[in-house]
Amino acid sequence: MPTSSSLQIRYQNTFFFCDGGDPSTLVTRTDLGNADVIVFESSFGEWTPLLRCQEIARRLTEFYNDRNLAYLTWARSPGGGRVINVAKYEGDILRSEEFVTLLLTLKLDDLPHEIIAELTGIISTFGDLPIRN
Repeated sequence: MPTSSSLQIRYQNTFFFCDGGDPSTLVTRTDLGNADVIVFESSFGEWTPLLRCQEIARRLTEFYNDRNLAYLTWARSPGGGRVINVAKYEGDILRSEEFVTLLLTLKLDDLPHEIIAELTGIISTFGDLPIRN
């Protein structure tokens, strides 16, 4: 059973891509059709919305293909911000940092628990509104 710091995502026949629009939108393709996951509206340092979208799509696809997209958690980054990480098994989050991998760096005003819940809902149930970041 997932803890409050991590939520399990059900595996589906899913892959991720950017729609190439403005703003750039990360889309997941499921058996039910396409669903917007994250709308990248602003740059983050030198990362443009399109570059951010492409990198997160690449990471999600890699994690999904490796069956390493089971649990999401958040942590503080060395710079004081927050990041969303993925792990294959719930216990990996507690064992060591080497078993978790960076998915997404959050903006300072993003609430990590809300982002995790929204990501889980969008990817698992299809049809929730996308995250705006």
